[in-house]
Amino acid sequence: MRKTIIIILHIALLLSFPLFGDDSYQYGKQVQNLMKEIEPFFPREENSENEKLLFLYLEDQFIQNQIDYEVLDYGLSETYHSFSKGYKVSVSGQLEDTLMLIVPLNNRSNQNSMRSGSINIATALQLLKIFSRYTPSLSIEFLFLGAERGTGSSYPIGSNLVIEDFVSDKNAAVYLDMTAPGDRIIIRKSSGNDRTPRWLVESLSQYFLDKDLSFSNESIETLAYQSGLEKPPAVIEVYHSAEIPMVLLQSIPGLQNKADDQWINEFIESLLSLILDYSNGLPDEWDRHYLITPLGRNLITIGEKQSIISFVTLTALLMLILLFKSRNLHLNLKRFKNHFWSLPLLFFLAFLYLFLSTLLIEEISGMRDYPDFWMRYPLFFLLFKIFLSFFLYSGFLYLVKGVALSPSHHFYTYTAFLSLIISLITVMVFNISFSYFFLWGLVFISFFMISRRKALKRLFLILTPLPIIAVGYLIVTYPYYEISRFLLTSRVTGNIFFTVLIMPVLMLQSSLNHYLHRFHRHRRSFRNAYSLITTGAVTVFLLYRILILPTFDEVQKQPLYLNEVINPGKSIRTLGLSSPAPIGDLTLLLDGKDLKLNDVGREAEITAPMINDLLDVSREKSTFLDRVSSKYTIDAKGTPDRIIIELISETPLIIYDSNYPSKASADGKKIEFHIGVNPRLPLDLSFIISRFAAPQMNIQVYYSDFPYQFDITDRDFALYKNLVVNSLIPWE
Repeated sequence: MRKTIIIILHIALLLSFPLFGDDSYQYGKQVQNLMKEIEPFFPREENSENEKLLFLYLEDQFIQNQIDYEVLDYGLSETYHSFSKGYKVSVSGQLEDTLMLIVPLNNRSNQNSMRSGSINIATALQLLKIFSRYTPSLSIEFLFLGAERGTGSSYPIGSNLVIEDFVSDKNAAVYLDMTAPGDRIIIRKSSGNDRTPRWLVESLSQYFLDKDLSFSNESIETLAYQSGLEKPPAVIEVYHSAEIPMVLLQSIPGLQNKADDQWINEFIESLLSLILDYSNGLPDEWDRHYLITPLGRNLITIGEKQSIISFVTLTALLMLILLFKSRNLHLNLKRFKNHFWSLPLLFFLAFLYLFLSTLLIEEISGMRDYPDFWMRYPLFFLLFKIFLSFFLYSGFLYLVKGVALSPSHHFYTYTAFLSLIISLITVMVFNISFSYFFLWGLVFISFFMISRRKALKRLFLILTPLPIIAVGYLIVTYPYYEISRFLLTSRVTGNIFFTVLIMPVLMLQSSLNHYLHRFHRHRRSFRNAYSLITTGAVTVFLLYRILILPTFDEVQKQPLYLNEVINPGKSIRTLGLSSPAPIGDLTLLLDGKDLKLNDVGREAEITAPMINDLLDVSREKSTFLDRVSSKYTIDAKGTPDRIIIELISETPLIIYDSNYPSKASADGKKIEFHIGVNPRLPLDLSFIISRFAAPQMNIQVYYSDFPYQFDITDRDFALYKNLVVNSLIPWE
C-alpha cells in the first residue's frame, strides 16, 4: 500500500510541472513573483519596521493558502530574548521521521537589495504550497526564524529556541541561507568536531549534479573547521549539538548558463527529490569522515572504511612493487639503517630554515609598522617562506659539495617515503579525512622510487607536493586567516608542522641531486649552483614584490576602530582610536568642531567635552510585605543597537519576577537581564526583589552609529564605530 501511495505521489508531483511551452518553469516563475513581493521589506533587520511588515506578509500567505501555523514568540523564553519571532508550520506525513526546512528571515548585514536572501523565504513558501496539496511520506517542519543573525553567544536565537522544544527520534535539517538565484551553491556541513552524515550531503550533491546546478562541497573549508583553527558557522553547531543531521546551503556569485526561473525550478526539484527518495524513512547511520568530489557527471565518495582500506591496500601494493622492482633493496635498507642517525639533523635543518623565514616575515611586518601585514597578501608571504626555505637548503647542498650525510640517493628517497608514511598515520589518528591529500603524495613518491628515467623522477618530484600545495593555495586565498597565521607566524608549533609537510620534498630534491651525480659527476657543482641561483632569484623577486606592495588601497581601505565611552555619572568621555597600522594625521569633526590629530600611531585616546543628555532613567517602586516592585523607564538619544542592564549587590540577590529573562552569576551577586537587540525606546524594565536588598543598576547602551555629529574630513578610512554610554545608578 505504501509503495502505491509513493508512486501516485511521484506522478502527481511530476504532473504538477508543465512539460512544454513558456510555463515549463512555473515554480521558478512563482518563486520569482514571491521574491518581488518580499524585496520591498529590505533591509529586514531584527526588530525593525520592515521585519514587522514581513511578519504580516507571511501570516497573510498562510491564511490565503489555508495553512495552519504556530507563532514562536521569543519574548516568552526564559533563556534568550529577542523582540523578533518565528513561525512553525508542520506538515504531517505518513512517517514520524521529520525533515526540517529552515529559513532565516533577517538578511545579512553586508547584503544589498538584489542579493538579500529573499529567495530562501520564497522557496520555502512555494514548497509549503506544494505540500499543502500533497501528503508526503516524511513529515516536514517548515521554520521561518527571526533573530538568526548576531554576534552574541545566544545567536542564532531562533534555532536555539527551536532545538529546546524539538522532539523527534529520526530527523534531518536543511537550512536555506542563499543570497540570489543563479549563484554557486555552497554545501556547508562541518561544525568543527562533528560533520553532517554522508548520506545527506551525498544525496543533495547528486541532485544538484543531476540538474547541472553549480555547487561546492567545500571540502577544504571542512578540514579547516576540523583543524580547530577556524570557527565554523554557529548555526551548524546548534543542530549538531542536538544530534540533528544538518546541511547549511549558502551561495556565492557564480556563472550559470540558466535563466533564474529555470535555476529556481531545478533547485526546488532537487529538494523534492530529497523528500521523495527517503519516503521509506531517514537513515540512522552517521559517517563523519568522508570526502565527496564531483567528477564529470559522477560523484566520487570516499568514506571512512574506504579510506582505511585504500591506505592499507595502497601501502601493501607499493611495498610489493618495491620488493619486485628494486634488486638491491636489502643493500639500500642497510644503507638507510647506517645513516638513520642523520634524520634528526635533516629535520632540524628544515625546521631552522623555516624558523628563519618566520623571523624575516616578522621583520618585514616590523618595517611596515604593521604586525599583521602578511594578512593583506598571505599568498605572497607563503610563497616567500617556501622559496626562502628551499633557497637555504640549496645553499646547504652547494656548501657541502658532495660531502653529504649519505652518498646514496636511496637514503633520501626512503627518508621521504618514511616521513610521509609517518605523517599520514599521524593525520589518520586525528582525522582520517586529512589523509586523502597525503595518499597522493605517497603514490608519487613511490613512482619516484621505482622510476629509472631522470625525466620521470623530475616529474614525480614536482607532482609529490602538488595536492598539499593546492590545499595551501585554497587556504590562503579563501582566506582562512587563523590557519595562515599558524603556518606563517607560529615560530615553533607551526614550523614543526610545516617541516613535516616539506621534508619529503626536500629529501626527494636531495635524492634526485645524488641520483644525477651518478651520471654527470662533473656537473654536480653546476646543478647545485643552478638550484641555488634559481631559488634565490625567485626569493629575491618575491621579497621585492612584498616590499613594494601597498599597505592599503582604495579597495582595501585602512580600518579605523573608534571606541567611545561616556560615563555621565563620572563626567568622563574618552574616544579611543586604533588601527593595525599607523594612523598618521587626521581631522575629526566632533560635536560640530574640528579636532586635528598629528602623527597618530596605531592607538590613541583623547578626552572630549562631556555630553550629559544621551541617557535618561526614571524609576517607580512600590513595597508589599518583604518585597519591592520596581519599574525603570530607560530612554536614550539616537538608535541604540542594544542595552545591557545588570543588578550588582554586595549580597546574593533573588529575582522573584521580571518582564525580561535574567541570569545570575555564580555567587548570585550580579544579575543580567536578557534584552533583545534594537530595542524600542523608551524601554520599561520591571522586576521584584527583596525589600532588604539594595543593588546598584549598571546600564550600558551600545551604538554603532553615533547619536551626534561625527566625521573624518580629510582621510578615507574603513570606519568601525562603537559607543558605550555607561551609567551606574544607586538604589534609593
